[in-house]
Amino acid sequence: MTRRLDNTDTHRALEELTCKYLAVRGRDNVAQVAVNQSSPDFGTLTLSAHTGIQEAVPTVVEQTDTILVDGQQYDFHFVEDLDGPHEGPNRVSLYAADNILGIDAVQVDDGIEAVREQLIGRPDESKGDQK
Repeated sequence: MTRRLDNTDTHRALEELTCKYLAVRGRDNVAQVAVNQSSPDFGTLTLSAHTGIQEAVPTVVEQTDTILVDGQQYDFHFVEDLDGPHEGPNRVSLYAADNILGIDAVQVDDGIEAVREQLIGRPDESKGDQK
């Protein structure tokens, strides 16, 4: 089945997709949503959500063709995974619940900023003018 029934793509900001996904699944049912850091090199973002819900992926995900981060467009893969959450050098948390042992809680705003820094390579502002 194709999502492009009318030959138009549905673009969503990464923050919008993440927030709508969490609203549909329920934040209490999602331990973590993360982005694989190496995937942007290929023009694709790989998102994984760690939830115990075993249903069809929410419509908001199915009806999104590309993700936008600061105006840059990315294709994406979205996986819901029972095994997790995980931390590691190749992952950036978009969201992490506050009840996960060994992983700090991450609010969506903070997670989006971390992804932006990874994708855009913003300079570290803390190294700016030091007086």
